[in-house]
Amino acid sequence: MNEDKKVVLVTGAASGIGASIAKHFLDLGYGVHVCDQNTTSLKKFLKSYPNATGSICDVSSSEEVKETINDLEVHYGKLD
Repeated sequence: MNEDKKVVLVTGAASGIGASIAKHFLDLGYGVHVCDQNTTSLKKFLKSYPNATGSICDVSSSEEVKETINDLEVHYGKLD
């Protein structure tokens, strides 16, 4: 990965405002890791935007948040 490339995490990104934010950052060339608790919607988003990476995550669960951050670090090595 390009070390100069900014990396963002967008929660609730499978639809609505979260999806719009994630798309915007992808358009700007950022590394984008998305998370959502809706598995079906998240898979659909990732299929439509293969440059993004993603995790199933309920942000009210500290364990799931930790797993999501670990997934992000595996793909990008950092979070800006």
